[in-house]
Amino acid sequence: EGYVTANGCDSTHTISLTINHSTSTSENIVACDSWQGYTADTVLTEGYVTVNGCDSTHTISLTINHSAATSETVVVCDNWQGYTADTVLTAGYVTSEGCDSTHTISLTINHSAATSENIVACDSWQGYTADTVLTTGHVTAEGCDSTHTVSLTIDHSTTTYDTIMVEYEGLPITYAGEIIDTPGDYEIVRTTVNGCDSIIYLHISVQPVGIDLVDESMHLVIYPNPTKGTVHIEAEGVDKIEVIDETGRWVKSVEKENFVDISNLPNGSYLLKIRIGHTTVVRRVLKQ
Repeated sequence: EGYVTANGCDSTHTISLTINHSTSTSENIVACDSWQGYTADTVLTEGYVTVNGCDSTHTISLTINHSAATSETVVVCDNWQGYTADTVLTAGYVTSEGCDSTHTISLTINHSAATSENIVACDSWQGYTADTVLTTGHVTAEGCDSTHTVSLTIDHSTTTYDTIMVEYEGLPITYAGEIIDTPGDYEIVRTTVNGCDSIIYLHISVQPVGIDLVDESMHLVIYPNPTKGTVHIEAEGVDKIEVIDETGRWVKSVEKENFVDISNLPNGSYLLKIRIGHTTVVRRVLKQ
């Protein structure tokens, strides 16, 4: 610019001008859980002076992402992914924002049950009349499918019908531990080796006219008794079987056989006169 000196001379003054500039910078920061004490999203602005002495600002846009700590309770029966006992499982993972996280499983393993028992009964048990194995399913209080197995053994009571014919002079007699001194019908109850009732229906009668005296020392088994038809005699050397009705009348006979078929006879009580060698045995049989 021009000016005049004090002496009146035209003069010039030249200014060399330098302009320095302030700055305004920014950045985005993403962190997990915290950053320099900050735990939530925020915008931070700080001032500073450049090397040229100009006031300036720096702005930080802070994003705080969070780690996760999740948990669950799992209750299953017997097995879960190879685990068979209660345990606590912790697994690490990274969230979609890149933060380290954990997931904890409290695992409870309940167990199925397989129980069993042996039951021995006489004649029947809950409708079953033969040996069998019964398996039933049930659910435990914890909800697990379980089984209970019953090994069932059915022992059987026995019923025997026997007739002994004696003379009055032959009384009293001892039969199955009982002393019998008068003719008539007797029910003798004993127990089998398996603990079931063994019932003997015994008929003691006086020798009728025309019937040989029974040999009381010989024990024979006849079956079935009662019968609907054929009666079998369990003995060796049977020579003859005679069937006699209640009136003492002969109605049928077979020779050299261990059975007799009375299916064509009326229902009722019959005497079987069984001759074995020189011995005669009489037994009563009931035809139904």
